[in-house]
Amino acid sequence: MSRNRGLSGPTSVYDDLRVSCTSGSRGEHSTLIFVPSAKGYPVDVSSADPNWAEALTGIATLLLVFGAVAALLQIGLTRRAGHAEALTGAAIRWNEPEFQAARAEFRKHIDAGGPEKLRDEMARRRSADPLSYYQLLTILDYFEDVAILLKHRAVRFRMVNDSLGGTVCWYWNNCHLFVHEVLRPNNPTQYQHFERLGRKIEEKGKSLGKRTATKLTRLSLLVTTPKAEKHQLILLFAAKRANVITLETYPELTPSDLVVVSHSVSEPAIIKDTSAMVVLRVSDGSTVSVHMWDSGLRRYTISRVLAA
Repeated sequence: MSRNRGLSGPTSVYDDLRVSCTSGSRGEHSTLIFVPSAKGYPVDVSSADPNWAEALTGIATLLLVFGAVAALLQIGLTRRAGHAEALTGAAIRWNEPEFQAARAEFRKHIDAGGPEKLRDEMARRRSADPLSYYQLLTILDYFEDVAILLKHRAVRFRMVNDSLGGTVCWYWNNCHLFVHEVLRPNNPTQYQHFERLGRKIEEKGKSLGKRTATKLTRLSLLVTTPKAEKHQLILLFAAKRANVITLETYPELTPSDLVVVSHSVSEPAIIKDTSAMVVLRVSDGSTVSVHMWDSGLRRYTISRVLAA
């Protein structure tokens, strides 16, 4: 046995140890290399043959992961293709000659007297002219089918809303009297999916309209207001925004505890890049600093320095 740092005696358990030996019938020569383990004892690392079982296990795991990802992508593509196919089928049905004739007849009664006229006409045809009654009923069936496809995720709500949003609301608002007063007494759940779809689209439109109107009001206010007044409006908004942020961050405070002592606003060429700094003094002597930026000053940082 020999040490790679000489034979003058052991110097450290961390010196490499080499063992030269001859074994086998042919006198094969080999050198074993030992390195210290965590406990200070040498460990043989000369026979570092690859562990093929572990390597194959790792490769198989990677293949499984790649296969799972590919399967998820394929499922997504298949689902999108199904959505497109369902929407295309609905569009083809919408433009069929018989359906166009039913829509024209439906609109004629609405133009003549609104939902009340349609209700009375459908009630009359139900017993006097069943063929034309069921032809008009195909319109309600169409929207009920679309709503059921949406319920079972055959199509996405955004697709239906973009394609038929206003149309769904118009037809439901004009036929709801007929459904509730003529059909529902005998079948309380008839066309319930159509009704839910119409109400959902209407609520979505109202929410979007409110947000759009608010944004347009703020934008027109900033654009049409003279520069001096605009500066004051932004300062006022920044001060109110800073108060709200402070009260949300420190619930123990009340509005009466806060006083604005200084504020500043930067007004770049692009309105959404406006930033503001507001400093508030608290009744306990501490000071709160709020830095706000981004469109509507929605992003912010806040800090509080306690009184000495």
